[in-house]
Amino acid sequence: MKSGARKQALTPALSQGARERSELPDAWAAANLAELATRITKGSTPTSYGFKFEDRGVRFVKVENIRDGSVDQKSIKHHISQAAHENQRRSMLEAGDILISIAGTIGATCLVTCNDVPANTNQALAIIRGTQSHLTPQFLRYQLSSALAEKQIDAQARGGGMNNISLKDVGAIRVLFPPLAEQQRIVAQVEVLLAHVNAARERLAKVPAILKRFRQSVLAAACSGRLTEEWRESHPDVRTDPRACRKPASTRQRGRRGANLSLEGELPLDEMPELPSSWEYYRADEVAEPGTVITYGIVLPGPEFPDGVPYVRQQDVLEDGTLNVNELRHTKLDIAQKHSRSSLKAGDVLLCIIRNLRVATVPTGIEGANITQGMVRIRPATSITTEYLAAYLACVHAQSWLKDRYFGMDMPRVNVEDARAVPIALPPLAEQHEIVRRIDALFKLADAIEQRIAASTMRAEKLTQAILAKAFRGELVPTEAELARREGRDYEPASVLLDRIRVERTREPSPRPSPRGRGSGAGAARATPHSRQT
Repeated sequence: MKSGARKQALTPALSQGARERSELPDAWAAANLAELATRITKGSTPTSYGFKFEDRGVRFVKVENIRDGSVDQKSIKHHISQAAHENQRRSMLEAGDILISIAGTIGATCLVTCNDVPANTNQALAIIRGTQSHLTPQFLRYQLSSALAEKQIDAQARGGGMNNISLKDVGAIRVLFPPLAEQQRIVAQVEVLLAHVNAARERLAKVPAILKRFRQSVLAAACSGRLTEEWRESHPDVRTDPRACRKPASTRQRGRRGANLSLEGELPLDEMPELPSSWEYYRADEVAEPGTVITYGIVLPGPEFPDGVPYVRQQDVLEDGTLNVNELRHTKLDIAQKHSRSSLKAGDVLLCIIRNLRVATVPTGIEGANITQGMVRIRPATSITTEYLAAYLACVHAQSWLKDRYFGMDMPRVNVEDARAVPIALPPLAEQHEIVRRIDALFKLADAIEQRIAASTMRAEKLTQAILAKAFRGELVPTEAELARREGRDYEPASVLLDRIRVERTREPSPRPSPRGRGSGAGAARATPHSRQT
């Protein structure tokens, strides 16, 4: 802690009277926000006054348009007419206003700039105005977004599904502030430090997409033979056994790419990559267990039947290739029995065919479960392992082939016949095991990196609050009192500024209430002697 700074009070209960003053950094003061602002108000919904939202016009700012302390203009979807803007004079935004969300997502803050106006807002955002003469705008915004204010806001939040706080609650937020010169130094230092934090966060945010591309590259290399090229050189005699695969009775046609093609449902070779000489292309239904069919499941499972047969829906298939077995719903036994051909056993592979093409393997523990019509079940033959089949269906070669056969605009999907015909590049069984081993090793590496990135992202989030906490304890930069003593000069403590503000506010006439129909809205707070809360 720097000399001249004392321990900062962190809770509203300790922020009163002499005890509060003794715990503030040197030359700092504390006051309710209502004493420091000339106006604390909020907007309303234009449709309440007969106005409609427009495609163009005056920007209408909502909570979701607040991002990283600013108004994200690109995200604004609603506008209002100039007439509606004039009708809601109370909530016309001005440069220098601080916005804080008071309904739903509570506590999001931003500073309105000259580039953001003209603009208006609704009742979910409180507008704090008139603090610029004694509070640097960004100093106040940073404090309102810090844990110091967050604790006070959370203590006042109420409501069931949607928390909210009142304008009176906003006005009661205890604000700690030093002399203006120190505020400016704090803001400058906070912005330098947060720029480093934000740069780190931006770099961290790019990593998940990089890892996703890495995993797809691994699958693409694995399922085209590139990943095990040197393995084949050391195992030249290993070949696929064609007797292990089902083949249609129709005449086979062999292509230059080493591909087996059935004349029925012929596979276009130009869509698929070249294969090693020891690999072969087969239709998916040719590598399915004899006696089974690639099929979708239950069309109408009916309402939840707790003691019935579990079934897998598309939303139960997770992006990482696993099933969310804890969320499975259940259908009646007689309904499941009518769709017995799509019942599951461990080792089956599931391929979603509506809206997405996610792939999952069926784990042990849900044998006898079923699926819905949003996916197909493939039971692998002895010629192909479950893990390799799932990897191949998830790789770019199979995914692109299937996406090229999408139909339907509102609900894009793949025909079951196409799912049966998707070409599978089949390596020898021994090489499949080696491919899966290498995929697992590389995916585990990616998973470990992902975990470290998640931990680093959490640390970056905490670092932001740590910087703000240090700033509002008076520890981030030398205090004005400390600098004045060091330089042998006088300074004005914030308490003197606060006394002057209070005197000036007592001289101001109380505002008259806004007439209804001019943007006053319901829930307007009564004016105080020091500020207007309307």
